[in-house]
Amino acid sequence: MVNLLNETVDLMISSDYKDNFKAEYYQLEYRYNKLKKMMDDWDSGTLSFTPTCPYDCYEAQMVYMKAYMDVLQARAEIENIDLDETITFTRTIKDGDLLIPLRK
Repeated sequence: MVNLLNETVDLMISSDYKDNFKAEYYQLEYRYNKLKKMMDDWDSGTLSFTPTCPYDCYEAQMVYMKAYMDVLQARAEIENIDLDETITFTRTIKDGDLLIPLRK
């Protein structure tokens, strides 16, 4: 599980394509979950700001992000890439960083 985007840096710069693939997937999953939280807050009337784009635009973005994640999950299975493994983090988390769990 990745809590912050900066935790994927080591995977991004790895020479192993499987690590690069994992970074791509984890970053997409992180962004999808942040957008989903925003949409859930919007739906419940607790969103703390006024979005610039219409609701339908964000909703469409979520649909395509989810489809992209589904394709990456299928590829991971075909290519034997374990997306459920735990990453060993090498960076410290600074005070004030927001931790957003990705997997439920």
